[in-house]
Amino acid sequence: MRKTFILLLASVVFTGYAVENGNVFPGMEIIIRKLEGDTLMKADDLYEGYTEGMKYSPLKLTADLTVVTPLRSKDKYTMIIII
Repeated sequence: MRKTFILLLASVVFTGYAVENGNVFPGMEIIIRKLEGDTLMKADDLYEGYTEGMKYSPLKLTADLTVVTPLRSKDKYTMIIII
């Protein structure tokens, strides 16, 4: 069974990026853990392929996560996003 999760970050101001030729080079790490602490998934840098950077204004960071087994519908999980 396929499930879709939507994470909305409202009123977030991204600061601290060095701007080079109007572009920034952000990174995004995602970790999925069971509440007991077991790590089920870890993606180190979802934007590593953007070697030319991204336009700074407006800066919109997105990532898609498709979840399949071993996740179970009644278990509880924590998703950690580090930008």
